[in-house]
Amino acid sequence: MLAGTAARKLADDLGHKIGSEAFVAGLLHDLGVPVMHKFFRDEFASIVTEIEEQGNPLLETEEKYLGMTHQEIGKFLANKWHLPEHLSNAIEFHHKPSLTEKDVVTSLVHLVDYMLCKLEVGNFYLDKDLQLDESVLEVLGIASDTNMDEYVESYRELFTAEINSDLFG
Repeated sequence: MLAGTAARKLADDLGHKIGSEAFVAGLLHDLGVPVMHKFFRDEFASIVTEIEEQGNPLLETEEKYLGMTHQEIGKFLANKWHLPEHLSNAIEFHHKPSLTEKDVVTSLVHLVDYMLCKLEVGNFYLDKDLQLDESVLEVLGIASDTNMDEYVESYRELFTAEINSDLFG
């Protein structure tokens, strides 16, 4: 919920009139994670343990134990459910949006995911190694000289308030 709410807010703040699409994409972007938890319980436990104890990157660790990532699992489901392409792309490419065409929804989800990890807001410990794909700055119309640390920090209070709101409590 937090990623969806944050993606909608960020879309509005940046002047992109796609708040609903951004919300749904943010909500679904990690769809593969609960699927791994439910259907690959032992492997998921090993993934979490390795990330926590050794600090290994999420996608590499998923690939090691499952031969696929949560992004690929999520994309499979998105396609099976006939979700629109922009949602499928956001699910598949939210860690590296530069691997797809310049897509605003995917870029928003990536930036929100990055911001939440950077601010350590919510339960995003698995993604702690997530790096900003700077291609999103151009796609979203953020000036290349924007100080990203300050930009990200400017959302701390909002994200913290969202996670502490009645919606999450």
